[in-house]
Amino acid sequence: MEMMMEDIDLFGQKNDPMRISVDNSKELIERGLRYFFGEHAEWLQEYDCVADWLSDNKGKGLLCIGDGGRGKTFICERILLPIIEKTYSYAKIGKIRAYSIARDYDELLGTIVFVDDIGVEYDTRNFGERRNVFNQLVDDSERNNWILIVTTNLSINEIKEKYGERTLDRLRALTTPVVFRGESLRNRQ
Repeated sequence: MEMMMEDIDLFGQKNDPMRISVDNSKELIERGLRYFFGEHAEWLQEYDCVADWLSDNKGKGLLCIGDGGRGKTFICERILLPIIEKTYSYAKIGKIRAYSIARDYDELLGTIVFVDDIGVEYDTRNFGERRNVFNQLVDDSERNNWILIVTTNLSINEIKEKYGERTLDRLRALTTPVVFRGESLRNRQ
């Protein structure tokens, strides 16, 4: 069936997710690591996937998942987001720690939404009904074509257990997963 121009007007304008495409993404991430860590800067295997995402996100967000202390929050918040802000100055970026998502949800919204450490937040009650705000955020991200950048120490099974199959399915559709595995870097000298 062929769509007519009137049909497009009927449905409104299609709002595609933001495409992020940063030239020299690996070099920029390396430069950021050297800025913060100097001679102790270390390129982790996972960062190749993060650099690939930054060079072409294909309209998807980023899900950094895995072992604690591997630099998920650091690479996203201190390096990726500033690169994106500088490259796409028009992009509105909302940032939040998962533990305060219920309280600060209305201030979070933007073209790009960064949520750090999902899995530590509490469910809220709305007129006695239990509600998980992260599930709502994933739904809103899908509906509004927001780019969702999420970090977590939860496994895929733990995400499914905490948020349900529906939210996990949406996360899979909305994000590119990058798995961070290995020993914590926090105690290195």
